[in-house]
Amino acid sequence: MGRSSYQHVTEADQLLPNDGNPTPVCKRRKPGSVGAILAVSTFAALAVVVYAALHPKEVVDGHLMRRRRSKAQKFSPGRQLDKLQHMTDKALTSVTDLPKEYRPSHEGQTKLKKRSVLMDDEDDDGSSFHCTSQLLIMRHCDKEVKLKVNGKTRKTDNRDFFGNRHCTAKGERRSEYITTLFVEPEEYDNLKAAGSGRAPTAVPMLSSPLAGDSSSDAPGAADAKPQFPVPLRIYALSAERPHRKKFHLNFREIETITPVASKFGIAVDDEYGVNDEGDLAGRFFSDLSNRVAGDVDRVLSDGGGSASSTGDDSPLGSQLCNGGLTLVNWKHSQIPVLAKALGCGRDEGCPKKYHGHDFDSMWLLTYSYSLRLPGSSLSGDDEEGISSRKVRKKTPNYNGEWFLSAQVVREGFDVEELLHSN
Repeated sequence: MGRSSYQHVTEADQLLPNDGNPTPVCKRRKPGSVGAILAVSTFAALAVVVYAALHPKEVVDGHLMRRRRSKAQKFSPGRQLDKLQHMTDKALTSVTDLPKEYRPSHEGQTKLKKRSVLMDDEDDDGSSFHCTSQLLIMRHCDKEVKLKVNGKTRKTDNRDFFGNRHCTAKGERRSEYITTLFVEPEEYDNLKAAGSGRAPTAVPMLSSPLAGDSSSDAPGAADAKPQFPVPLRIYALSAERPHRKKFHLNFREIETITPVASKFGIAVDDEYGVNDEGDLAGRFFSDLSNRVAGDVDRVLSDGGGSASSTGDDSPLGSQLCNGGLTLVNWKHSQIPVLAKALGCGRDEGCPKKYHGHDFDSMWLLTYSYSLRLPGSSLSGDDEEGISSRKVRKKTPNYNGEWFLSAQVVREGFDVEELLHSN
């Protein structure tokens, strides 16, 4: 009987002569190897749990931001303007005193019948409602500093010990200068009345030699600068900018706008981050639409009085449709995306790009809404100073329409002049 392939090998067997077919010996795993693997795995899992417990916001926000960065949105200005029109139409359905034929809901009617509703009162005289609101987009403060590395000078952005991004000394001076671009309502009205050689235009911003193409050196820039009313609301890009491999904060947008907020006592909304441009635009559209509906309701309730003379004393309530300004400070590469989300493309006056070397240009968007109240006659062509396409290419549901135009305005910041003046 042959020897089994696997059998117990005794010490005596090892002393016997080998016939050329050695019996395989089963090797046992070292007793400590399995325990070591389990220990390392447990420690790694525990470390992740502890870090998440100590830094929950960074973990959650970092994950969400990475998802957002991978889902960059593309916006069509025309569709975004249609969205604003639709939101306003919907908000007006809540106006109780608005006649049924002026409401946006014409279910069961053809487009021809909708249009006939608008033409019925074309020859009648009466009041009309107007809403004009502006939104100013500006870039953050200067960021580059010069460092000597191995005897060579190179430029890099200003960072602290933890890798967080901040304004440079020049950027801080720019932030202080920006506060001089905004004045209180009383002073702003005086400037418009006096003119000071700068006649006010149809929009709230006073015209100045700094308005226009930012790429050219405008004459008279040294003795004039744009003036705006105090903003009603301020938005700044969120400081949370997770990198693919590490997490850091970028405070430049917040630092740029904080002096303005502190000077006029306005809170800074930094809820929106990179690729949240659509959400910010939706918030602004919602504010505009609700304001239009509220003001129209009050005008009709007061028997045709002015919306600005109503008793709503809240900043957004009383001024948003009366030339009110919304201020946004954003990352330069995302400014064109934000503009498109707000409905502004090249046809409306917004440039295609915001160049990386430019810290001085501001994009001023002007929204104008006109609504013929019962018995009035108003055409969108009656609005002077607005050279833009209509929000809706098709026949509107009723007579209220949004118009949008934009222009590039220079801040006029000159650090050398600012230092000499101080």
